[in-house]
Amino acid sequence: MLMNTPNQPRQETAKSPLLSLIDIQSAYFDILDHFFGQPFSQMKSAGATPYSLAEHLVSNTNLVRAFSAEGAEFFEVVREFWQKYSGPVNTQVRQLPGLKSFFGGDIFPSYASNIASGVGLYMDTILLPDPMLKLGDFWGRMDSRELLRLTAKHALNALQYREIALAEVHPPIVLIVPNHSLAEETYTQTLRVASEGDALQHASLLFDRQFVDMEDLSGFLSQMPTVDDVVRKVIRPDRLLFDTEWSASTEENIRRYVDETKSSLSTSIKSLPAGSIVGMAIAGRMMQAADALLGSSDNDSSPLIDAPTSWQYLLWKYEYDGADTSTSDTLAANAIAVNGSSEIGLLSNVPIQALVDLRREGALKELRSLLSKGIQEINEAPESSLTEVSKMVSSNLNRAFEDHERQLRDLSSSRRKFFGQDVSTWLATGAISIAAAKTGNITLAVLTSLLGTTIGAPSLKDVREKWKEMKGKARTLRHSPAGILFRHLKRK
Repeated sequence: MLMNTPNQPRQETAKSPLLSLIDIQSAYFDILDHFFGQPFSQMKSAGATPYSLAEHLVSNTNLVRAFSAEGAEFFEVVREFWQKYSGPVNTQVRQLPGLKSFFGGDIFPSYASNIASGVGLYMDTILLPDPMLKLGDFWGRMDSRELLRLTAKHALNALQYREIALAEVHPPIVLIVPNHSLAEETYTQTLRVASEGDALQHASLLFDRQFVDMEDLSGFLSQMPTVDDVVRKVIRPDRLLFDTEWSASTEENIRRYVDETKSSLSTSIKSLPAGSIVGMAIAGRMMQAADALLGSSDNDSSPLIDAPTSWQYLLWKYEYDGADTSTSDTLAANAIAVNGSSEIGLLSNVPIQALVDLRREGALKELRSLLSKGIQEINEAPESSLTEVSKMVSSNLNRAFEDHERQLRDLSSSRRKFFGQDVSTWLATGAISIAAAKTGNITLAVLTSLLGTTIGAPSLKDVREKWKEMKGKARTLRHSPAGILFRHLKRK
């Protein structure tokens, strides 16, 4: 099918006694290379993108047929690999110094640019959840051609991170890490419970009416068969967000989303009322935000979002998490927008080897240290002083990034080198935001941990009851881990 013949059998690679992070990373990429090495080489030779090559692959009916027969084996290999090595990876990741950022808001970063090339000098370690684990959940539930397209696109994109993930830099700049599979019943139930309340609150604002539970909401949405029906019911269109880049009217955006959803998913989706499809978008986005928070909590890191739409839903989740506290000042951010909300000068599209060399030279070490310290202070701040701490962190970071921007401009204008590198072609405008919320909710990781101690898979009702019980026993307010939006906007 898509496979190269590896130098050694795949079974031996997966069973060798690997211990270090770099060895485990190497073995993971060997698996991807085993299945997708040949198309990856073709992609590099042709100067193509993961998207375009994936489209080319699915145009070959023989490949689609082969994937239908062999795809299950590939996903099983990935699952078995992480079952063996997730423990050592999680332990070593938690011990890494500096600021660790867990990518969320999508299956994997955009193939258009390597996220490390724009973030790797400002974050100590970027944790990328393995996209193959998530995609494996769709085996048997998605059309084989569409699943092959997604799998190939993300596998080819992931292989582009091999060099930076295997670079001998401490702490590592990028790591591929295991994340929970939706096939884990306990995890799926945890996400549903953690996100249902958010979805209900979001829908209540959107339609200006209260919903008792998800069944109540589903019944309400099912009574809107057409887009026009949805438009008539929407009271707060500012809460109906499909994509921040969609600038058309509310009606046009709803119609576009409904049409695109029906054309890309199964026949059963095509027959759903427009209201139900909009409800799927809300529920899916809220589960995505909860997934990002849980993944970051599992890895002792902060959620990293690079898509404005996903960032907005994370902010809304923070808002809803804090809605049951006694203060109306629940969101201690978009608490920090470095340099206000304006664009600042940042380094972007840094070549991988240059990035590795700069990190080895200690470039921007003080800035990363300050950012790491600020995030830690926000995460550890008590509810009573979260806003005050956020303002202090914001002030410190503003000064640091103003100095950084001035240095970059001076380097560019004077043609001087930055640790031996000419950075004039890497300058871009960008934005960094940090947000955290006051909340009475205990962390998702604690809930998952306790659920994991139960015998057998608990029912959804059991999970809800456990959630309520734990929330009731919580004596001190906690806040959600600080999330980071790091976005390069355009070239200067």
